[in-house]
Amino acid sequence: MAEDLDFRHFLGTLRRNVVFVILTALLVGGAAFLTSKLQTPKYRATETLLFAPADSNVNPVDHARAISTLTALAKTERVLGSAAQNLGIPTAELEKAISVSGTDTEDLIKINAVANRGTTAASYARAAGRSFVAWRKSIQNDLIRARITSLQDQLTQLSGRTSPSAVAAAGDLRTQLAEAEAELANSSGDLREVAPATAPDSPYTPHPLRNLAIGLLAGLLLGAGLAFVRERLDRRLRSLEQIEQAYGLPMLGVVPFVRAASRGQRPAALANFDSTSALADSFRNIRTNLQLVTLDEPDRARVIVVSSAVPGEGKSAVAANLAAALASSGQNVLAVSADLRSPTLHEYFGRRHDDGLIQVLAGERQLEDAARFVSMNGASPTSHTTLALLGSAERVFDPAVLFQSKAMQNLLDEARSQYEFIIIDAPPLLAAADATVLAQRGDTLLLVARLGGVTRQDASRTLRVLSLAEISASGVVAIGHPDPDDGYGYGYGYGRTSESH
Repeated sequence: MAEDLDFRHFLGTLRRNVVFVILTALLVGGAAFLTSKLQTPKYRATETLLFAPADSNVNPVDHARAISTLTALAKTERVLGSAAQNLGIPTAELEKAISVSGTDTEDLIKINAVANRGTTAASYARAAGRSFVAWRKSIQNDLIRARITSLQDQLTQLSGRTSPSAVAAAGDLRTQLAEAEAELANSSGDLREVAPATAPDSPYTPHPLRNLAIGLLAGLLLGAGLAFVRERLDRRLRSLEQIEQAYGLPMLGVVPFVRAASRGQRPAALANFDSTSALADSFRNIRTNLQLVTLDEPDRARVIVVSSAVPGEGKSAVAANLAAALASSGQNVLAVSADLRSPTLHEYFGRRHDDGLIQVLAGERQLEDAARFVSMNGASPTSHTTLALLGSAERVFDPAVLFQSKAMQNLLDEARSQYEFIIIDAPPLLAAADATVLAQRGDTLLLVARLGGVTRQDASRTLRVLSLAEISASGVVAIGHPDPDDGYGYGYGYGRTSESH
């Protein structure tokens, strides 16, 4: 199970950062391709020589040592200087272009030449190889000549001696001398050209397409690695476990995703409680869980304040749906739009700005006249509708004074006598002090947290604010993302612009 969660977390991380990973891959791959295209093409030609020492059966040769010695000798000044002279180029230029290789398992020596043109590379390799063969042959011939000279000197010393031993020694020397002269006459050296260098048709480097493919693969791996580092450094809460741990509160439910609502069509985010949709079921679950956590104090759940840590977490959508869920169960419910800095609760019920809350607090209207029945499940409101909205159209920049007033207490007392539940859509706790005042007036505080929106610091600051005001929240509702790889289903996906506060 843990491995399954880790795999889903892995997929979720990649899914959330797919654009970042793809851009990284394209950037690395493009850089590799462009760098390859800007490089000067290099051609490589190879001259292959065979090491075949004479009389190897009579005088065994350590081939591994011989090949190692020959590969070193092939790049000496004597060899490359002669080849460079024949080519009419500086020795340093040829030395830079030439490399020599050999293996312990083969009697082959390969002389490689690299140049900007295929014909040039081939001529360099051939010249170096043939110069090496000629030099090696001249060295071996010099050794044979030295042996001939030594044999001739020994014969001269034995000239005129008639003793049997002298005659026999002279005869043996004449035989060796004849063999050495024959060897010199037929000398071909122990190196032979078996595969002359030819001009290659295409450069061996660079390979733009191959480098592009390697760059894309490396970019994908780099992008994935950076995505995980990015997530580790990201302080946002991206899982239900992280939200529960940060707030230290029970998770009352997870709200599913409504794509139309994420585009600003707020009425689409109000569930139809005559259906079995995922949205309706989620708020039925939240309604039940909220009643369970307040079971020991049934009177505590009369006034429910809905808030969040920061703007844009979907608290107004939760307040509207929770009010509708309670009303659908036969409860008489009043929804109060108390976010006077940026009221949006009425939009979820498809209503325009309805004045009411400010007028009641000012004593200009009575609660029963200001509260408006709202439609549920697509039906027009009637006298039997159990959900009413006390809206607000005016923006007030210091609502805390109103909420601390005696008029607010009188309003809540009157609402308690007329309704079974009062759902208050409050401002974010970290954005305005009036949210704390409303939470103190209410019986239950319900927090809303958006997955991937709220941070650990936001949660910590929210808890400090509540602690200073001696307020305890009953639970938290998570607003999820449409990311099934995380294992949390869906989410509103509201951004800061979807529900501005």
